[in-house]
Amino acid sequence: MYKIFNTVGDETTVIDTLTEKGAWILIVNPTKSELAKISNETGVLYEFLEAPLDDEERPRIEVEDNQVLFIINIPIVVRNGAVNYDTLPLGIIVTESQIVTVCLEENEVLNDLVRGRIKSFWTYKKTRLTLQILYKTASYFLKYLKEIDRKTNEIEKHYMFQQKTRN
Repeated sequence: MYKIFNTVGDETTVIDTLTEKGAWILIVNPTKSELAKISNETGVLYEFLEAPLDDEERPRIEVEDNQVLFIINIPIVVRNGAVNYDTLPLGIIVTESQIVTVCLEENEVLNDLVRGRIKSFWTYKKTRLTLQILYKTASYFLKYLKEIDRKTNEIEKHYMFQQKTRN
């Protein structure tokens, strides 16, 4: 699945044109045919689109054909009866005319952008948008680390209480 966003003035809207200059293409769990279509119409390297879809992909930066690929790990919460934390690769591809993000799953980092929870968000400001994604990622890491720390403290207190009652 993919959506294309474009900012005109201060308003960001969903559009249909993959080749719109200054657009942000948000790709989540795409099919191979969607990747091929996006690559063919935009000129984004297919390998750059496909790389972040490997859940074992390592963070890195690659530059080829005037395109920059950033692969970062973003934090996610997995709720399967219990709350577990994990990471997932996110690809950010910056071309001369667009920015593309690719991820296996929907995530809070990009959903915050889509929901308008980030101030001064413009799709055509590619460097700024990249930095906003990195900032949001760091913010979620810190938030989840605080939750893990709080839960660890609760478990330690519970364990210490049980030790005292046994003695």
